[in-house]
Amino acid sequence: MDYLKYIAKTGRTHQHPYGQKGTYLLLEKLPKNLTNKTILEVGCGTGHTAAILSKYDNLFYTGVDTSLDMINFSNKRKEKLNLTNCNFKHTTIYNAHFKNNYFDVIICESVLAIQDFDSFHRILKECFRILKHEGVFIFNETLWNERTKKETIKKTNSLASKHFGIIQAEPSATLNKWIYALKKNGFNHINTNQITKNNCDNTSIKIDTLEARSLNYSKKSKYLKSLNLRYLFLYFYFKFKNKAIKINSGELETYIFTAKKQKQSKNNG
Repeated sequence: MDYLKYIAKTGRTHQHPYGQKGTYLLLEKLPKNLTNKTILEVGCGTGHTAAILSKYDNLFYTGVDTSLDMINFSNKRKEKLNLTNCNFKHTTIYNAHFKNNYFDVIICESVLAIQDFDSFHRILKECFRILKHEGVFIFNETLWNERTKKETIKKTNSLASKHFGIIQAEPSATLNKWIYALKKNGFNHINTNQITKNNCDNTSIKIDTLEARSLNYSKKSKYLKSLNLRYLFLYFYFKFKNKAIKINSGELETYIFTAKKQKQSKNNG
């Protein structure tokens, strides 16, 4: 069982760098007025972000994920919490057949960097197509520092793939190359903010009742699965292997990207 399947089966949340606070830093970038807005999450995981966003009136959320196990858990969460303003689809973003200019916002957490080069660009192209004009694409990712050696990247990805079933990050995933890729695929007004321990420490979290229920639901699921020796073994296995993959300070960097889709002037085509 690879790590993503383990997450899906146990219902874990915030399984990315900087965890819960990393998610909150991303959500702080959302437009202030979300009334009657449509939002898509690419790689919705076990559906916890849908629960967080359900506090917004008349916001409709769609989550897509390539893992059927993730979607199954998301739908269980939806039923348990009676989430009425969200929908989950088992599909890739480019096979979902969304209409042109459909979503106001697209969000994504720790999904793009583990894609291969072609899939990454295909996702960017599709996000641009389905975003409304003046829509915004917001995502956080951990990328390679431009100075990280190729040998280090190859070794780290090899170990991550062996022990977790996914790579750490595609070799070309660096800040400057991603900014270039966003521009190449039509996005403009691109802003980046690095996530560090310091700005996470300064981030306050206010959990409402529904989000607390969602977290408790995941906690209960994780506990029940831990009664199964197989899942208990996997918990310690992944924890041990995570520490075994040594990444030196500065080799990786985590950023939040915000990229707008704006109409090009007639003079620019």
